[in-house]
Amino acid sequence: DLRLRRERGTKRNDMFVARRIVPMDSPDARLHLPPIVDFSRVYNLDEEVRRDYARAEVVGFCEVTERTYGMRTNLLEDEGGGSTLSANALSFSHIDRPLLTNLSVARNARNNGIGGKLLEACEDIVLYSWLPNPCEVILEVDGDNPEALEFYKKRGYQIMFTDPAQRRFRADGLLLQKERCTKICMRKRLLRPTPRPRETDQQPAFTTDLSAILQTIKDGVFS
Repeated sequence: DLRLRRERGTKRNDMFVARRIVPMDSPDARLHLPPIVDFSRVYNLDEEVRRDYARAEVVGFCEVTERTYGMRTNLLEDEGGGSTLSANALSFSHIDRPLLTNLSVARNARNNGIGGKLLEACEDIVLYSWLPNPCEVILEVDGDNPEALEFYKKRGYQIMFTDPAQRRFRADGLLLQKERCTKICMRKRLLRPTPRPRETDQQPAFTTDLSAILQTIKDGVFS
């Protein structure tokens, strides 16, 4: 599905996948995948990196896609610090934005930081690789999913507005059916960390205090 969308569309799309890693001699190792050489993106490895490891089953994934997304500008603040749609909300800002979707982690792999790392990977690829560099990531959360809402809040996402007229697929039956639901739009501003100046780049200290400058001149003249 991802490959087809990339071939058909011109907009940017990136997906990140998290896999469990196991020793090469483990029966769970995927034989068609090469052994892991670069351990810079391996997390929570308790054992020494002296053994040969291979990738195993997928335990999580996340996707970020460039989409034209309308952001309403006339919002009403609610008591919870978020925003709701105004009754006469007619002002939109339709621009291409990075939309985060499909963040999912297997139940038996949760509470290990996998979701947070996948989220960071999507934010980093947007901030450092997409051109022109966007300064935000947006996403939508189901209104009846407080755990996801809290997860994103802890990572800097803020509620922009709620839309009670959205629809989603029900997956609890034999046939996929759409049902009405409330979606919460969240947004995070992306800021590049300011690099620390190198010692060779540091400028000599100086003062802009006029009285201190005048006192220095006076001391030099009358000394």
